[in-house]
Amino acid sequence: MNTALYSQLYAANDMSNKLEESRTNFELWKKEADKYNRKIAKGRNAVLWICVIAAIIVNIVVFFAALTKKDAGAMVLTTFLISAAVCVALPLAMHFILKAVYKKKIADARAKADEWSEHWKKIFNPSLLEFLPENYRYPIAINYMANIVYSGRVQTLNEALNKYDEQLHRWKMENTQEAILAEQQFQTRQLSDIHTAAVATAVGTWRN
Repeated sequence: MNTALYSQLYAANDMSNKLEESRTNFELWKKEADKYNRKIAKGRNAVLWICVIAAIIVNIVVFFAALTKKDAGAMVLTTFLISAAVCVALPLAMHFILKAVYKKKIADARAKADEWSEHWKKIFNPSLLEFLPENYRYPIAINYMANIVYSGRVQTLNEALNKYDEQLHRWKMENTQEAILAEQQFQTRQLSDIHTAAVATAVGTWRN
């Protein structure tokens, strides 16, 4: 066994798995916060639609009822202004009520996402991946090559890369791990940039 190469692959594989865990948990808590924000928006919009429909009906009824009145214009205008105010006030009230209800849950989810973001930045060490071509810097590839180096089937990095390419071709032909592979390769396009700002930017974009 090529001990030096295996040590490199083991360290890269360990970090890659930890980065994947951090990314997964970050996305999980981000979605959790987004879920409550969607509930707030859904509740506010539901009230808005109810108010609009009710306002339309009331204004139509008042309009026809006022046709025989001398002060028809004033009645219609007053009804319109009141209904418009209600259509603004009630959805806003519902928004702030739901925001207060979900405030702690959103804050907790964001705090957890921030924790995993910081964890990602702490464990990320680009030097551990520099010996690998960019197209191979994802967990399945690294883990596979570490295993075949450990078993003694290959002795050099080029041999390990070639063996993985052969195995990758078989997987694609068998159509068994293609979905997992595609997902991890997508994730690794972020790792290939090799900078810790990736997650921090994601947090900033989410909060904006």
